[in-house]
Amino acid sequence: MRKLIHKLYKLLQFLVLALERPQQFFAILKMMVANRAYLNELLRLHNADWLRQADINTVIDVGAYTGSFAFAARSILPQAQIYSFEPLPDNFARLAQQFDGDGKFKGFNIALGSQRGETSFYRNEFAPSSSVLPMSREHQAAFPHTTEVTKITVPLKRLDDLKPKLDLQSKVLMKIDVQGYDFEVLKGAQELLAQVDYVIVEIGVQLLYEEQATFEEIYDYLCSLGFVYAGDFDQLVSPKDGKVLQIDALFRREA
Repeated sequence: MRKLIHKLYKLLQFLVLALERPQQFFAILKMMVANRAYLNELLRLHNADWLRQADINTVIDVGAYTGSFAFAARSILPQAQIYSFEPLPDNFARLAQQFDGDGKFKGFNIALGSQRGETSFYRNEFAPSSSVLPMSREHQAAFPHTTEVTKITVPLKRLDDLKPKLDLQSKVLMKIDVQGYDFEVLKGAQELLAQVDYVIVEIGVQLLYEEQATFEEIYDYLCSLGFVYAGDFDQLVSPKDGKVLQIDALFRREA
């Protein structure tokens, strides 16, 4: 019964979103059937009033997948320059197609971290769970559809290496969702972070990937660079027992 109520509540949210955005009404109805990942992201950002009020003009989207976050960001922040980073070639192709003709979008088909060169990458049959890090048994137990993995090699760079190619107009939002490798991305972006105002970073509360960083490590690092923890933007719970597995933590630059 609880699951049914949750689904009905979600459906109601989608319908309200469609009515509130009449110019996208039919597109949203289509996404309800064909691409709920995009619609879920749009709903998540649509409900974040602070995001629309933050005067954000640059979005750095690390771990772009096929463009769901970038799509929602473009809908909420039509004036923003968006830079997206996605290592898997087929995901990147769909991302590039999604933003073909968008003059304020630029994509990079690479992985990001604290080193430069190449890295092994664990491509998961459930593509959003792919990572530079091997998956833990706890992750596989919670999500059995993520057990099949293929190991490939992808190019790896630091965000600081790419800083000259990015026009960072204030204010800047950085979103990082790279399945346990998020701290390495942050360590490779120390110089760039000086120009960032908001960071949304995925942090594992449970061990979902081997050698992933803890909340405390990421918290201490960002605080040392002038950020303060501003709460959880979202969270993922286990479908087996409801235990919180990971959070999307929000940090903002201290005034």
